[in-house]
Amino acid sequence: EQMMKDWNLPVYVFFDPTPKIVEINGCHAHEFKCQAKGCKANVRCFLVKGDAHSTGNMYKHMHSCWEANVLQAIDEAKDANEVQCKIVGSVLQDG
Repeated sequence: EQMMKDWNLPVYVFFDPTPKIVEINGCHAHEFKCQAKGCKANVRCFLVKGDAHSTGNMYKHMHSCWEANVLQAIDEAKDANEVQCKIVGSVLQDG
């Protein structure tokens, strides 16, 4: 929960807001589930000191899973709240 307050980048709204905490080979990670319809992908963000705030894996998945018009709308949005309310929420509702 402490780290969640810093998750304000638009990429986070494409994933379930509360990740699982997993351990892989002795390393802890947050595992985020993609919210795209029909997508069963989970993206891991390892909590190693230097990588703890890295969102590279999330961005890569977002670009492979969401349509170009959604990605363009994100670039034009002013903040993560607008992305959640106007773009992702609409796409999840309408399909």
